[in-house]
Amino acid sequence: ALLQGYAAKYIKEYVENSGATDNLNVGEMWVDLDWKDGGELDYHQDAARQRLCNWVDECQARSTVFDFVTKGILQEAVRHCQYWRLADGKKKAPGLIGWWPSKAVTFVDNHDTGVSWTNGIVAEMLLSQPVVLATI
Repeated sequence: ALLQGYAAKYIKEYVENSGATDNLNVGEMWVDLDWKDGGELDYHQDAARQRLCNWVDECQARSTVFDFVTKGILQEAVRHCQYWRLADGKKKAPGLIGWWPSKAVTFVDNHDTGVSWTNGIVAEMLLSQPVVLATI
């Protein structure tokens, strides 16, 4: 797996050799979500979750990672009032935070993720904040 052009083993090496092992280290490992034909987000996102777990494993857990799975699911849930998406089949949070919370860094959006800052997007972000806080 690559993180902005770097294999996870190099993130591990960097963290260990920079003296940052006790610091919060966050990787930005983008993963694509699974979509059904017709453009609807698939309920099951375990493959995307697993890709994030694999990246954390590959850097020997020296870094946390942005939970892009939660980001995508949360945005679809709020955008389409599909709040049933906020729990997986085992009633856990649907992103990495539901599998490995100590390695998941949750966020809603930023300037890199293609957001267009309209009133609708701002409203989605505001509605998403309580969900993010509830998963802590």
